[in-house]
Amino acid sequence: MPTMASLPAVPDLAVIVTPAQTVPRLIKQLGEHGTHAAIVINAGFGESGTEQGERLHKSVLSAVRKYKVRILGPNCLVDADYVWVTEKIMQLA
Repeated sequence: MPTMASLPAVPDLAVIVTPAQTVPRLIKQLGEHGTHAAIVINAGFGESGTEQGERLHKSVLSAVRKYKVRILGPNCLVDADYVWVTEKIMQLA
């Protein structure tokens, strides 16, 4: 879908796999439309050790706090029990 507004319903959970610089905006849009849980797969945030990565990390945290979106990640593509993780995130949302 090109925009959050074009979705037929509000998603319960978003899985974000986009360039790092898009994540703060996506979290904001998700929160504005009522989604309160997200998994952020991509890297390029605080773990990168760069100023840009730190700024992006802080922007994500700001959006998460403002819109009360619970997230797993960023940089969380590991061997995990995603069914269990998803269930836990949905319990918090």
